[in-house]
Amino acid sequence: MDPPSGRDPRGPTARGAAGAYGGPFAYATWRMITRRERPTVVRQGDRDPPRDPSLASSTAAAPPTRLPEGVLMNPKPHRRPIDRRTARSLVAWAPALVFAVLAAVSASATSNSAGPVPVSGTGVHAFSTAIVHSQVPTESGMVQRSSEIVTLQGDLNGYVLYHPVTTIDEATGTMVNTGQQVFSGTVLGSEPVLLFDDRFRFEVDLQTGATVGSIHLGRSQDAAADAPWFTCELTVVGTGMTDVGDALAAYEGTCERHEP
Repeated sequence: MDPPSGRDPRGPTARGAAGAYGGPFAYATWRMITRRERPTVVRQGDRDPPRDPSLASSTAAAPPTRLPEGVLMNPKPHRRPIDRRTARSLVAWAPALVFAVLAAVSASATSNSAGPVPVSGTGVHAFSTAIVHSQVPTESGMVQRSSEIVTLQGDLNGYVLYHPVTTIDEATGTMVNTGQQVFSGTVLGSEPVLLFDDRFRFEVDLQTGATVGSIHLGRSQDAAADAPWFTCELTVVGTGMTDVGDALAAYEGTCERHEP
């Protein structure tokens, strides 16, 4: 495009529309429209970039800046690409991250709980109706296997099918019960549930009869998959004996309801 000459090539209508904005302003407008900014590259044999004549002054000019060959004077910013090692790391960790998120969501959905609630009550351990399956003598006493029934009242209301392995140590004067037990009944007024425990432990002082124990009830494999369940952490203390030789106890602890 050639710059406008002294004679305006537009018609009289266009010249009238330009009005006072013609002349030098028209030339400046033409320069602004036709000028294109392009990055200046320093080539071999042209080590000094061109200088704007408008910056010249009567004083001595500063020495020109010498740039390495191939460097842009006004380079455009760009983003650094992701290297292959970083890309491989992202691909390797992505499945683990997705699995962790899904596991957290699944755990939250399948174990919806309102939190532990305090519970307490009493129990009767029926020694008089126990079925003894075996008694094996040891150097210091005996190991007995039996099936027994415990009746619970209070916040836990039902029966416990108690299958203890009783270890009697006459040298130390102690008796320890471990094994498995299943509770069938209600918890805090709930619908009947089945709860399982294979971590209980009771210790009895054969000299004084003092009894202490812990119970850890949880979901039984025999319970319905779509039914709610409870986890209970209980502490048991012996409180005496009945006239027929059954043990009395009191329990307290917490139970937590879980929804399927």
